[in-house]
Amino acid sequence: MNILHNRSTLLIAGVLVLAASAFFAGANSASADIIASYDFEDGRVPDFGGWDSLAWNTKVPAAVLTDPNGNHFLRMTTSPEDTVPDGTYRSELLVGFHDYTISGGGTATYNFSVRVPSFNPPSAIMFQLFFWPGGWTVAAQVSKGEGLFGVEARQATPANIVTPFIYDQWSNFSLTVHFDVDPALGWVDVTHNGQYLGRITGRTLPLTGITKVQAFLDVYGSVGTMDFDNVEITLGPSGSQGPPPSTSSCHILDSSQAVPTGFGASYNVLSSAQELLLKANCTDTSVTYPVGNGSQTQYIYNQGYYWTGTAWSPFTFSCNNLIS
Repeated sequence: MNILHNRSTLLIAGVLVLAASAFFAGANSASADIIASYDFEDGRVPDFGGWDSLAWNTKVPAAVLTDPNGNHFLRMTTSPEDTVPDGTYRSELLVGFHDYTISGGGTATYNFSVRVPSFNPPSAIMFQLFFWPGGWTVAAQVSKGEGLFGVEARQATPANIVTPFIYDQWSNFSLTVHFDVDPALGWVDVTHNGQYLGRITGRTLPLTGITKVQAFLDVYGSVGTMDFDNVEITLGPSGSQGPPPSTSSCHILDSSQAVPTGFGASYNVLSSAQELLLKANCTDTSVTYPVGNGSQTQYIYNQGYYWTGTAWSPFTFSCNNLIS
């Protein structure tokens, strides 16, 4: 939609909020090339010859399984027998490779969904970019003891970006990497479940001068099991979300204002704090509308309406723990 108004109006379940900002959503027209994409619905495990579907010849081969809802996914398992020379355990599978010098200006995006099964969770690397010779430069890990995912790069600032996970639930990652041997010029943008978590600045190329990037799914470090789905590698700048624009609160209706006739209050009338239940956060080009006060016992309709200037138009909120 392309809606440019000086004032955006939103109605959710009879609650009105006004946002003094422009509301705009549009497609990115930059070009990109998808060089690898796996949803595993064909039942096949990626196979690149030497880097074969046995995932480093582990005791339990990588396999495509089916969830009760019919979705196909890749499962990788590391067993006590799967030791490697460094004394750790490894199950590893190549899912794509490319030359960074022709990767859309040296930038590529790696998308994947991951699930940590509660019956056999590891503390291990789950994704890495690797160069031979040269070693890894970007890695994503899981820590069962801390209940965290982490993303890091060589000589990085900050050292890593972490985010919590929930056992037996899918998490969606998008890592946009700009390749450079200089730690001040290389970077990784980290997005988790659609939320931009930030940028790591660090060395994303090896010192050996190797230009071939190899992308691996892993259970590398400890015994355990990981599930993967929706793996995609995109070359080019359009995959890069980049740091989000600065936002500011722009709602103008709160408990200090009279509730407009015909609408519900935008704040909690049952609480002495009268906290806002519908807010507006604005940038120069967009408005987001956080709903609720964070309570796990609060029910929120996922359907909303915005005023186009001539009519009400419906939309659906993104949400977690959808009931129906």
